[in-house]
Amino acid sequence: MSFGAFDWLPFLERLGIEYVTRGPNVARGNINICCPFCGDDPSHHLGIALTRPFWGCFRDSGHRGLSPVRLIRELARCSWPEAYQIAQEGVEAVVEELDVLAQKLAGDDQRVIEAPLAEVRWPRELQRLDGPVHLTSRFLDYLVGRGFRAGAGNAPTHGDAMRAATRYELRGAIEGDFAWRLCFPITLRGRLVGWTGRAIAPAQIRYKTHPPGSSTLGRVLFNFDGALARPGTRRRVLFLCEGPLDVLKVDFYGLEHGVAAVGLLGLTFSEGKAELLGELAESYERVAILLDSDAQAKALDIAGSLSWLPGGAPRVVELPGGAKDPGELRAGGLSALFEDALSR
Repeated sequence: MSFGAFDWLPFLERLGIEYVTRGPNVARGNINICCPFCGDDPSHHLGIALTRPFWGCFRDSGHRGLSPVRLIRELARCSWPEAYQIAQEGVEAVVEELDVLAQKLAGDDQRVIEAPLAEVRWPRELQRLDGPVHLTSRFLDYLVGRGFRAGAGNAPTHGDAMRAATRYELRGAIEGDFAWRLCFPITLRGRLVGWTGRAIAPAQIRYKTHPPGSSTLGRVLFNFDGALARPGTRRRVLFLCEGPLDVLKVDFYGLEHGVAAVGLLGLTFSEGKAELLGELAESYERVAILLDSDAQAKALDIAGSLSWLPGGAPRVVELPGGAKDPGELRAGGLSALFEDALSR
């Protein structure tokens, strides 16, 4: 959903937020404020365009956007639905609500800000799947077995399996803590913050995640970076799925249909995940929820909690043909599912 150029001056003045109109960091047609995402901005490093929808920090490229919603929420310390309302209706329509927020900002009611997720590095033994065949073929065979189309004949490229492995930067290892696990990178705004590894051989634990014992999975959506629409483009449907293989199958075969997918990495749906989904929803015509067949009650619960999205509560999509999860579907079944979602 596009909001156009938000009227920032009355918003900032209503909340008592300092801004500057000139200085070494201020571009023509912009105003600047202290970046609320940095937390330690010694000057006014976040520029806000007054005549076009753009804001961005000079210190951190992850602190920028085209929609006002994320910045409104951070500055007003309000909920995501409240930020949407302010962006949609404008300052004059929500004066009373902004006065309440201003009082909170002036008082001792300070919001607890979670520390940013730490960036991690791949260990040496986890190799990309476009490397030596003797290291990668079993992982690519696994993807073919999960429904990614193989190359014609005995083509060693593994067709769509190799293309998906390359697009999503999948990795695998034959030794170490993640031996014989297909590893899916978890990135957030261009930074690798972890990965989850799916066993491709018999194992007591199907998924293993790094960093171990961290809260990473509770704060991110798998494939968030991939689902972010580029400026000037618009995708049609964003599917919220459960596991990484579900996301890969829907996102890979959905690209030509204007479809993308992100994953919960489980069934936990936190406020942080809702915020990320809300940010993505601005670039899509609609959001749909596509969980495993035994998680329909959870899907309905999540949909009900997202009634504040621009298009209203997401539609819960049922899997066709008795499939247990989206990862079971072949390309043909996915195309039918996409057509159904796009027609509604």
